[in-house]
Order: sequence, then C-alpha cells, then structure tokens
Amino acid sequence: MESSLDFGLSRSELVLPRFVPHQYDRYLTCLTQSNSGNYLLTASQDDTTIKLWSISNVIQQENKLEGFSKPIGEFHNDTITPINDLSFNPYHNSTFACCSKDLTIFDVQSSTIINRYSATSDRDQFNQAKYLNENLILGCCNDMIEVYDLRQQYTKSGGYKVKSLGSFQDHTDDITSICISDVNRHQFVSAGKDGRINQYDLRNSKCITLDMEYIYDEYGKGGITQLESSKLKNDDGVIFAKFFGVGRVVGINFKKVGNEIVEQVDGFGGPNISYRTDFQLIEQNGNGLCIIVGDDFENGVFRASVLPGDADAVTGESTARDSLSGGGGGAWYSANFARHTASTTEYSTEEERFISKISYSEGNKTGVLASSNGECFIFSYSDLE
Repeated sequence: MESSLDFGLSRSELVLPRFVPHQYDRYLTCLTQSNSGNYLLTASQDDTTIKLWSISNVIQQENKLEGFSKPIGEFHNDTITPINDLSFNPYHNSTFACCSKDLTIFDVQSSTIINRYSATSDRDQFNQAKYLNENLILGCCNDMIEVYDLRQQYTKSGGYKVKSLGSFQDHTDDITSICISDVNRHQFVSAGKDGRINQYDLRNSKCITLDMEYIYDEYGKGGITQLESSKLKNDDGVIFAKFFGVGRVVGINFKKVGNEIVEQVDGFGGPNISYRTDFQLIEQNGNGLCIIVGDDFENGVFRASVLPGDADAVTGESTARDSLSGGGGGAWYSANFARHTASTTEYSTEEERFISKISYSEGNKTGVLASSNGECFIFSYSDLE
C-alpha cells in the first residue's frame, strides 16, 4: 500500500507560505479552521486574545504570503487561564466555542460573547468542546463531559451561568479529547489522561469502555492527548489515538452490531515521534483517508493512507499493520519541512523546532501547520499530491 501523498521531484523546490499570528507570545495552543477553510482561529500560550484570519484572500506570489499582515478580527477572553481549544460551529461559521476557565461562545461578526458555561469549581477548566448539532454542545471539564443547550442564554440574574442538561463521569483523570461520529451524531467517543477510551450513545446514556490491554501490552500505557474517529462510512469503527509519552499514533479497530461493540481487532501503530503534537485525518478526494502526524523539523511530517477499498486497511490485518508501523509496504512518508520552507526569515531561530499544531479543511483543501516557534505554514492538497 503506497502513500498517495508525495512531493515527488518538485519537493526540494517547494516553499510553503508562512506568517506569525502572535508576535510576542509565539507558542500556539490553538489552531483551527472553519468548515469552508476560509477562516482560521489562533490562540497562544500567554495571550488571552483570540485572532481570526482570512485564508480566502491569500495571494501567494514569489513564495511570499500577502493578506496575512493583520487579523480580520480579535476576541478577548476575560480570564487569565490559557485557551485550551477553539472550535468553529460546523453548522454556520458565525459563532465559535472557546475553552479555558469557562466554555464561551463568541459571535464572529460582533466579536462579543453570546453565551458562557462556567465550571463548577474554581480549579476546573474546560479542555475541549464539540458541537453535537445546531442546538447542543459537549464540553469536557476535568474528568466530566457536560451537555449544554446553546439556546439557553446566560443572564446577569442567573449569575451568568447556564446549567448543563446532563453529564457523564466515566474517566478517572482529565478528559483531553472528544470526537463525534460523522455517521451517527448521537454517538461520541472520549479519551483522557487515564488512557481510557469510552464510547457513548446519547439515546440511552450508555458508556462502553474499549478494551485497551492489548494496546498497553504492545505500546505501553500512557495518557491520550488526542483522539480522532475514522470518517469511513461503515458499521465498524476505526479510532486513532495519540498517546502522550508513547510517541505513537495508534489505530484501534472494533466491530459493532447495533450499539454493541462485539469485537476489537488488533490495532496498528504509527511512526515513533518525539513530541506531543497534533495529527489530522484528511479526506483524499473520495479515495479514503490520509493521516498526517507532525514531529520535529528534522523528521518533518509523517503521512499514511487508509483506503476504504482495502480490507486490510480497515480491519487492521497484518498487511496494513506492518505498513502503518513503517515496515512492509512503507506507507508512512516523511516530508522534511526544514527543506521545504524558506531557510531564513525574520522570525526563524536556531532553536530546535517541532510541529505543534495541524489543521486542515476539506472545504477548500487547505491546511495550516504551526511550528513551536510560532511560525505558521499554509499548504494545499495539491502541494501534497
């Protein structure tokens, strides 16, 4: 199985356009695009200002990026807690969710807060939020998942707090990531520092914990920093998890009958990587999925294809497992961005850099990579073919 993403003969000539969204505090904690791909939200570690950028008017000329000199919007988070997550409303780009001390909903056009959901304790903070539908949003706060109704407005008389419709508490440590099924929006999966992966069904509030022992035996036990669910339209499930400290992205396969997980198939591992970083699933123009995993600039970005027509790739049998772990067919392809970007800029430093964030929009086939020194690189799907 060969990777469908390849820089080919022109890769040494490729120079990715770049910009630095936060000049004085460069380490980005959040990088997310709208569904259309036209807009980008960024936040940094010590800056409470969220910035909105336009990608639709980007003009690339002589390997320079124009149109990114100033953000088109700024939003001020009124807490000193770092911003952990930003998420556009997938149903309309007019609002987005911000996770820090509170779960806050911003209106893009007016740059104002239109709703706020507060944590129970002063020590609590929200790590991530995902929209279930136009009216409901999930927020993970410490070891709990809260369900909120977006139609309930916060008011001064109510203490600026909106109560959740319900909660789930099936983790023993902080929840770091949640993802919602593309096929059934009433189902979602959560993962956390305890190394657990739980699947929920809102129709019956049922929680199923995946059996992770065989994963721990092969790769070692560790907390999960990121979780993505396969977008393949079938009844079986493929979940990709990034383990903190293990240095791998691990694919976990399971088979379902109705709402029951009846079998878990052996998982497959990605490349050994050095840093805690994002990974992203990309739809390959109807030809299946591609996984992109960032590492340091010496190793660059690893990519591998998961093709829906290949039974091995879906079920995790030996061919796909060997390929995805870097052996056999060698599906993992490494792109060294230190070679593919301009060698010197006013923002570059000699310190070791790694790719800290990855965002990609299937709407306009455009993605953004963030380096640990605050530089962001724009790439398109055509750049990767």
